[in-house]
Order: sequence, then structure tokens, then C-alpha cells
Amino acid sequence: MWGGCRDSGGFHRCPASRSRRGSVRARPALCLLAAFIVSIAASAGRAAAQPPAKPPDRIGAVIERIQRVVEAGTQGALAPLAALNADTNSLTAFENRWVTTATSKVTMLERDRAATTTGDRVLVEALVEAGMSGRLATWLIDLEGPPDGEPKVTRISTVSSVEGLFRLSLDPTRQYTVTNLHVTAEDLDLFIPHGAAFAATVGGGTTALVVMGRGEMTFRPAPETERGQIKLLTGSDALRTSFDTLFIRVPAREFESHVTTAALAPASVDQSALRSAQNVFNAQIGRSYSVDLGDLATEAWSLLPTTSDFLAEIPTRRFGTLTYAHATSQPEDITLFNRTERHNLAVYASKARLATQGPFYNEEDEMDYDVLDYNVDVQFSPERLWIEGHGRLKLRVRAYALGSVTLRLAGGLHVRSVVSDRFGRVLPLRVRNQDTLVVNLPTPLSRGEEIALTVAYGGRLEPQHVEREAIGAGQALPREEAVLQPEPSWIYSNQAYWYPQGTFTDYATAQVRMSLPRGFAAVCTGEPAGGSPLTIKTGNAEPRMVYVFAASQPVRYLGCLVSRFVPGDTQEISLGNEIPPGPDARGVPHYGTVKLRSMTNVRQRPRTREMLDRATDIISFYAGLLHDAPYPSFTLGVVESEVPGGHSPAYFAALQMPLPGSRFGWRDDPASFENYPEFFLAHEVAHQWWGHGIGWRNYHEQWLSEGFAQYFAALYAEHLRGPDVFGGIIRTMSRWAVTTSDQGPVYLGYRLGHMRGDTRILRAVVYNKGAMVLHMLRRLVGDDAFFKGIRRFYDENRFQKAGTDGLRLAFEAEAERPLSRFFERWIYGSDLPALTWTTRTEGTGENQAVVIRFDQGARVFDLPITVSVQSMDGSFKDIVVKLTEQVVEERIPVTGKIRAVRVNRDRAALIRDPD
Repeated sequence: MWGGCRDSGGFHRCPASRSRRGSVRARPALCLLAAFIVSIAASAGRAAAQPPAKPPDRIGAVIERIQRVVEAGTQGALAPLAALNADTNSLTAFENRWVTTATSKVTMLERDRAATTTGDRVLVEALVEAGMSGRLATWLIDLEGPPDGEPKVTRISTVSSVEGLFRLSLDPTRQYTVTNLHVTAEDLDLFIPHGAAFAATVGGGTTALVVMGRGEMTFRPAPETERGQIKLLTGSDALRTSFDTLFIRVPAREFESHVTTAALAPASVDQSALRSAQNVFNAQIGRSYSVDLGDLATEAWSLLPTTSDFLAEIPTRRFGTLTYAHATSQPEDITLFNRTERHNLAVYASKARLATQGPFYNEEDEMDYDVLDYNVDVQFSPERLWIEGHGRLKLRVRAYALGSVTLRLAGGLHVRSVVSDRFGRVLPLRVRNQDTLVVNLPTPLSRGEEIALTVAYGGRLEPQHVEREAIGAGQALPREEAVLQPEPSWIYSNQAYWYPQGTFTDYATAQVRMSLPRGFAAVCTGEPAGGSPLTIKTGNAEPRMVYVFAASQPVRYLGCLVSRFVPGDTQEISLGNEIPPGPDARGVPHYGTVKLRSMTNVRQRPRTREMLDRATDIISFYAGLLHDAPYPSFTLGVVESEVPGGHSPAYFAALQMPLPGSRFGWRDDPASFENYPEFFLAHEVAHQWWGHGIGWRNYHEQWLSEGFAQYFAALYAEHLRGPDVFGGIIRTMSRWAVTTSDQGPVYLGYRLGHMRGDTRILRAVVYNKGAMVLHMLRRLVGDDAFFKGIRRFYDENRFQKAGTDGLRLAFEAEAERPLSRFFERWIYGSDLPALTWTTRTEGTGENQAVVIRFDQGARVFDLPITVSVQSMDGSFKDIVVKLTEQVVEERIPVTGKIRAVRVNRDRAALIRDPD
């Protein structure tokens, strides 16, 4: 897949923490944007305007009476509303929890109603306020009585609740004079010599502070890699910049550990300063911990930061607004985010987190549940970009106790309802701007228990643009406007969150059912079901085409490509005798054949026939190398665009083909390989093995998908077009890798290029340097150990997430040598070898030899390098010298006179270019 993952797109989760009582407590986690902003998901589309209030009906009148009882706070006041056969235990429990004298205001709204055999069942949401604090609840009320009489309450139960809400505001009666104020957090110092400050307090402690005054920010991250990124931005390993206002959020009990309170002196309130502080507060409070309660309240409500969390919003002139966050629930719990540019300047683990977690982590370790199966049923209207559907997830609990389930769903999609197979309708909380949904469970689930959640949702959603994952288009070339316009296409995949899904990609089986207007067709993850597409007509509506796909082999995520397709050709590939029959040790089947088909825009049909034949050969080649085909079918979806590119979910690939007369040029890009037109196809097909057959355990390991796909595409070029084309690809990859290595290590993943705003850096380092690392490893250990190591790594990790350490162990087992330093230098580091060499000639006649001596200096790399001895007739004798020590001397026998000795003529080793 071409392109990095989006900044807030799934590398870090944003769940609210769990409570053993099944409610979401005031313990939010901070995401990459360092802002936990939630809103109650509408039971019937809260985005729509509310209709004018109507007089309450008989049921509404009872709800109003219950509201007055809770607001009055008088125990026993529910008795007159209760039926003779009421469940008194439920009423007593309800009163004990919700009817208290501390209550100052109650807002109750009916969300759903259903008839029962004896009366009605009503679902309501309520905001119960006690001064500046509040609680949110979903109550289920059972009523009985004659249709024309007053209903009586038989039972009230709390479905779910959110505790610890606060209506924060600056204290207008208290101002502070600031003198030499320091606000500190790990690796951060904010210094304000003079200014004014106002605070928002909870329980007598300060949880939010606004400071106005010229200040200086110093951020110097501890990890060397992060300092390197800051240096790319600032020219120094620390970011220093000035600011005029500051907003911080802290747990009230930890305020003094971050703020030098002695620098805050009480002062008379200046109304002008108060107004300025209030403007800052109003602008910033909604970005962090803010709870939007929709039609339950118009005021701003907040959750409180949890223990050890810290957040600072710092508007700067040079860099725009910077958000520093320390979010202890994250595996990389320190972030510095540029809100203006919308990307991360730093993301890393704190010292405390490193002490318990270590330098590496698996994102699945952060998951409280496994997704076992998806069932997605959506209607898509391309002309409006409108999605309406249901997504069902079957989950198995991994945590010891699970009181809430955090899901991903695009923020532009409105949640209609969430229903569980165990508890019925449950309360969802919408995490705005983070594409996150928190589903509260009325009863905690234990490890190993399973639950199914069905989310009804809909709204307008922009598609995921393939060109963002393509090579970077250069400036439009000076030519006439293109005569041909591309046929429109839409893709929804792993960057769009178009269906409810786990917070991280997680292998699961799936079924996708997509309904489209007539004339459109879909290619989705999974095998096309028999009889698909179906023509469905409902009432007077226009008939729609329904496409059904089933993924019986587990997939990491689901994708769909929609366009005006015409069916292409179909083929069945026999993979020969290399594939072991039957399932592997974990019961996952192997396939001896792959069904191959194509869907294409009509103008691309001739080209698609050629591509289908080529895909057949590519799949056979890869399956021969790895002794496996991960999925039993593969569909090639060919669409049109001005920029070439591709995207490859499981079971299919979307290939974007430029039309004649495209106005853009793309030769100056790491993905541009002359004399190899099959590159994009070979790369995208390789993702069926690398990226899907094996996943990557966190964003740092993205190279295991992209670097492998890049190198396997190069291997296919070697197979198809011979060593000359392969050598040209290696030289291109090497040139880009060498010129961009100083931008950061391969392990930095999607963040490469952020500081320069250049997406080519990501492709040059993660894709091309990652491929070159594999090529150097192959030359270091030899072809036999290399391909055995590749197969071992693949076999051990089929349909699982893997990391670089697992790859290292597989190669060490086959090569029978340690490789820790190799991967440490090439994947985790950004340096290149500083190599010097000298040559001399020894002996005469048959004993003549060229002796070459290499010196790497103090920093030693494991490096295979080609030494080319040129004879007087112009021919070369190539020898691969394996450098594993600081000084290595190699004797190369030669005959005749020598014209020259050249080092790294093939650019197959990544070394610093000579000055």
C-alpha cells in the first residue's frame, strides 16, 4: 500500500478506562491529538434538528414525574408511581443510587420505546447534576397499565452510566500575578517571567490554568531518534519557541508537581484580563476532556485528567498551536502534536513506561478484546458520498474485567444505536475528532466471554483517495488540459473507518454486503458469494445492486472499491506441488489454487486483460518462494486517475492507471522505476503476503509490509526481466535510501517526512531502504539461508502480527549467526557506514592478487559490499566482501594487468557517498 498511515488513524487508541461496575469512569486516555472529546451518540441521529416540544403523552407524563422525584432528592417518593407488583428491589436500588439531596437539576430525555406483553418499556438518558458536578445515565423503565390509564412503574434499572463529569469554568473572583513561573512535564519546560493567570478548580484543587504573558517553551525529548526529528525542524535537538498564552490541564492533586505555585501571587481581578483569559479558556477547553452531551445540556462538561496525565496547549507564532500530552494509558505516552499542520513532532515512551514496557511493544497487548468476526451491511450512494448501514462485531474478552468496549468509527458517521446480543440496547459515547466510540456495558464481562455488538450508523463520508497512497505527483506539466477525464471511483478501506471496528487492526473473519445504485459495482474484501450481485427493489425506490463477499480466511481490515465497473476475465491458478496440503499447525488452511478475476473501467479493459495475465504469473512466483497463497481468491480492480498508485486490502488490489494526457509528472519519486512497468502491480500483489498474510504489530514495523512488498516486486523484476532491470531497481532504491537516511530510521514508520512535509521521504526510507536492508541481508547470509529465513518467518507468523525481532530470530536460525547488530544499525538507526578503503597489488603471474583493506571506523556495520576489479579489456570481476569487523582485508586473485578497482559499483550497499 502506497503511503503512510494517517496521524490519528489507528496507531494509538483512545479508550475511556474501565470500571468494574461497568461504567466509564472519569479516566480518559489521550490520543495523538492529545484531546479526549466525547459526545453521546444519538439514538436516532442526534445531528438532526430537534422537533418542537409536544405535550407529553401518558408515558411522557410518567417520565416527567420520575424526573421531578430524582430532582427533589426525597427517598421513598417513587412509591406513588409504583405498580402493586413492582420489583421493589430495583426501585430501592435506583433510589439509593440516584435520589439524593445533593441533586440540583435533572434532565431526562426519552430515547426509545417498545410495547411489552403487559405495558411498555422505555429507554431514557439522564443528566443528573449536583452543583458543578454531574452524572450521565441510561435507565430502562418498565411500565404497565391500561392503554387509556396512567402507567405504573414495575421496574427501573441502570443500563450504563458515566461518573465524574464537571462543568468547569474559570474562577472570576481570583486572579494571580505571575513572576518567574515554570510549568514542567517530562522533557518540557514552559517559563513565563511576567503575566497573569486564572484557574478552574474542582474540590478546591486546580485542574485547569490559563496563563497570559510572554513565555518561552523548551522541549527536548530524551530519545535520540526524537531529538533527530526535532533537529530536522529547528536545527537543534531542542524545540525552543515563544508564546503569549498557555492553557494546561492536570489532575488537581498533581497541580503543584507541575507548576511552581510560589510564582502565583493573588491579585485584584482586572476585568480586561479576565475577559482575555476567558477567551483562551473557551477556545481550549473543548479540545481536551470535554464531553458534549448533545440535547441533554448546552453547557460545557468535562472529565478530569487521570493520575500522572498532563496536557498543555501552547499557541506559538512560529509553529502554530502545539499540544504536549503525557497520557499514561498509551504505550508511547508522550506526544508533541502540531495542531496547525495536524501531525506529530514527537511520539515516544516516557522513562516510567520504558521501565515497565521496554523499548518495543505490540499494539495488541493494549487490546481488551479480540474481534472474531465482522458482518457489515451498508448502502452506499456515490453521488452523495452517503453511507447507511449496520456493523456487527463478535468479540472475545481479553481483559480480566471489561466494562466498556472502545471501537473505531469515522467521526462524520452518526451512530443511530448500539445493541448487544446479551444486554440489548446499550449507551454509546462518541469520541469526536478521534473517530472513536465507547460502548458502556451494564455488567462487566470476564476474560474469555464473548459478546456481539451491532452498530447502526450513517452519514456522509469522504472516501480514502488512492492517489494519497500513490507515488507523489510532481507539479502539473505545462501542457493542455487533458482531453480524457478519469472515470470516478471511491475506495473505503483502513484509513476511512467506514464500519465499526477494533481500535487496532485485528485478524477476523468477515462478511460484507454492499448495496449500490444500478450502474455501479463493488470489489470488497472476501470471495464473491454465489449469485452476487443481487437486484433488490424496495417499494417505489429505484432498484439497487447488492454485492456480497465472504472472508473465511482471517483479514486485518475490510476494504471496498466502487466504480462503474464492467466484469473482466477470470482465471484459476494452480500453485503446483510446493504448497503443503491441508491446514497448518494452527488449523489455518493452505490453498493449492487461487481464483483470479478482474473488475475494470470500460476504457481499461484491454490493459486489464494484460494485467490479469501478469498477476497470474506474479502470484505463482510469490507462492513458489513462500510455499503458500494466503487467500483462495484475488480480484484486480482497475480504475482511472491522473496519478498512478495502488492499494491492496486482503483478497483484492485497487490499481490506479493514468490516462493518456495526464498533466502530472512523477519521475522524481522513490516509486518511479524505468523499464519496469509492472512495478505497481507486483508491489500491490505482494501485500497479500506482506501486510495481510503477516501483519505488523505497531506502526514502527510498517516496513515489514512496505519494505517486503517493495523487495518482492524487485525479485519479480529479476525473475521476469533479468539482472539488468533488477540492478537498475536496486540502484534507484539505493540512491533514494542514501540521500534520505538522515531523515530518520526505518523504524520511525509513517512519521518520516513530517518535518519536511515531503511524503517521498516515507517511501524512500520505509519502502526503499527497507527493501535494501533485505537485499543486503540476502547478500550477507546467502540465498539459501535468506529464502529459508523468509519462509520460516512467514510460516511462524501466518495471520498474526509480527515484529523485527521475530524476523531476526528466523534469520538467525537459518543463517546460524547473530544478527542483532545488523538490524540495530539498519532498522533502528539512521546512520550510514563511514567507509574508507585502500588497495594494493601483490605477487606476479598466477599468484597475483589485489588486496583491498576496508576500515569502518569506530561504528561497525554488518555490510556486504561489491568490489569490482576491472581488467584492461574493460571487463569486471565482481566479488562480494562481507564486512563484519572494523577492519577487513580481502585478497582477490587476478590475472593480467588491472585498470581499476571500484567499490560498490552496483550500489547494492548503503554507504555514505564519498565527499
